[in-house]
Amino acid sequence: MYQLIQMMSPFAWCETCRRFVRLNEEPPHPIMNQSPLSRLAFAVLALALAGSLTPLQARTRTARAQGPQGSAERQTVRQNGDVSRTTNWTNAQGQTGTHIYQRDIDPVTRSATIDASTTLPDGRSASRHLDRVKTETGRSATGTLTGFNGNSGTINSTTTRTENGFTRDTVVTGANGKTATTEADFTRQDGTATRVVTHTGFGGKTTTTTQTRSVPPPAALP
Repeated sequence: MYQLIQMMSPFAWCETCRRFVRLNEEPPHPIMNQSPLSRLAFAVLALALAGSLTPLQARTRTARAQGPQGSAERQTVRQNGDVSRTTNWTNAQGQTGTHIYQRDIDPVTRSATIDASTTLPDGRSASRHLDRVKTETGRSATGTLTGFNGNSGTINSTTTRTENGFTRDTVVTGANGKTATTEADFTRQDGTATRVVTHTGFGGKTTTTTQTRSVPPPAALP
């Protein structure tokens, strides 16, 4: 008799939603059987995941400077690690020049492509292109450059993390095969940041410069 009533009834037991549903009713999604608090948490998580897939809005910053030697304006646009920077300046004689910098970051490999160019008031220009990749100890970069005199060359740079900073070794090889090297050592310790740069030019002359500045301690947590 029970089986007969069950066969004639318009309802059936749904194991998914744990209740009786009409035979022609579509069983609800399992999430709808959770408590209101659980459904709210699920909705918040879904919105967070959706937001993480949305590209960040571009941020634009403009800086201006004025002095006895002229004026300059720099506009920087940042978005998802990419940076676009354009600097226009005017010297005391009213002549203008431009510097353009572009860095694009691969979101997966975190490698970077960097292009920069400078145009002087007399029309001469210089440019460089770098391909930068991350390494286990820092990063490395290789690329090409062209000077204001029209000569081209290659550049190789290696940055290595240290205990309290990093070092950067750069070698530039000119079209004639001569090389120029730069060794930079950046450290930060006891509230002081130090930068020591040793440069050896194509002619073999070596110069060393040292710069220090005070670094404020990190702000205490509230």
